[in-house]
Order: sequence, then C-alpha cells, then structure tokens
Amino acid sequence: MPVLYILSGLSVAAALLSGLFNIKENPVKRLVYKLLGSVLFCAVGLGAMYARGSFSTYGIGVMSALILGLIGDLFLCMNGLAEPGKLMFFNAVGFFCFLLGHVLFVAIFLSVTTFHWQVLPVFLVVPLGLGLFMISGMLNAKKLNIALLGYSSFLGLMLMSAVNLYLNTKNIAGIFAVIAAVLFAVSDLSLALREFGKFINKKFLIFDIQVTYYIAQCLFALSIFFF
Repeated sequence: MPVLYILSGLSVAAALLSGLFNIKENPVKRLVYKLLGSVLFCAVGLGAMYARGSFSTYGIGVMSALILGLIGDLFLCMNGLAEPGKLMFFNAVGFFCFLLGHVLFVAIFLSVTTFHWQVLPVFLVVPLGLGLFMISGMLNAKKLNIALLGYSSFLGLMLMSAVNLYLNTKNIAGIFAVIAAVLFAVSDLSLALREFGKFINKKFLIFDIQVTYYIAQCLFALSIFFF
C-alpha cells in the first residue's frame, strides 16, 4: 500500500513539472511530464486493484475512467506540437474523452449504490459556481459557450454521485471520491478562469489546474483499494 502513495506523489510531482514547462513554453517536456503523471495515476489504479485482490465492477469502472483521462490529457496537450489546423480536432477529442470519463464516474458511483434523493441539490454546485464567476465579472461571459456550461453540469453530476457514494458506504473510498470530485471541479473552474478570466498573471492557475486534477485522479484510483 505505501507504494501506491509514493506513485501518487510522483504523479503530482510530474504534474508540477508539466506546469513549469508550460510556463517556460516547452511543449515537448510539458507533454512528457503530463503523460508521465497520467500514466502514474493509472498505475495507482492498477496497483489498487492488485492490492485489493479482486477486479470488482467498481474497480474496473474507475480504472476505465482513469484511462479516458490519460487519453484526454494526451489530446489536450497538443498546443505547440500539432499543426494549427488540427489543434481543434485534438481539443475536441480530448474534451470528449474527459466528458465520457465524467459520465463513467457518475454511472459507476450510482450503479453500486442506492440513490439518496436529498443529494440532488449538490448537482447545482458547479454550474452555480461558474454562474457566480460570470456574474461577478471574473469570467468573460461572452466567450463562454453552451458546451462549457453543459460540461459544468456533468461535473455537478459527478460531485452529486460521489456524495451519494459516501452516504451509502460511509468509508474511506467514499471520502476519497467526494474530495476527488471537489478537486476535479476546482481544477476545471480554474481552467475556465485561466482561459476566460480577466487576470493579468495566470501562472498560479496553471499549477492550480495541474495539482488539483492529478490529486483528484490519484484519489479516485486509491478509492479502488478501499471500496
């Protein structure tokens, strides 16, 4: 089990290096360390399944979502590497992989639990957060489109299903899933602020996006062991 925590730490460290090379405008090293971090959180998931001693429905579902995250990381890290005309295609594929990963997380969290109707309001947390950023002027509402607003709804669904998982399990797996879902939402909201926010210095957001995302994926992976 300590090996899984070490691998998780290395995944986050690789994410920090990826952020550093993003700031230094070195797209090759940015991609290398980003993929290393993603491979490592997938390794944590596989290690958790092995340590658990069984390939449960929950473990297979979470592992599949992690792999989709890895693929999404690859396609969304093509800026500066792919031809400008193909960059939109890579971004679209990466966005779709992340969206599919969110759907898979929601499906697996709900399929292994009984649904508690009182968690429904949790679904609104992320879309409302995005809306507050827009109303406050922190985000340029004119640049946001329906696709991004819809994506925030899937993040809300993931958070809601994670809270529902915890209410059913009341164990470490549920706690890890809730924390991971919150961090995932923070990461994507930070990404929205970086892309559409009215900030002069966005270097902090680069590291915030990376660290929160990779910690989230590692926690999802670790939850397999405790489920």
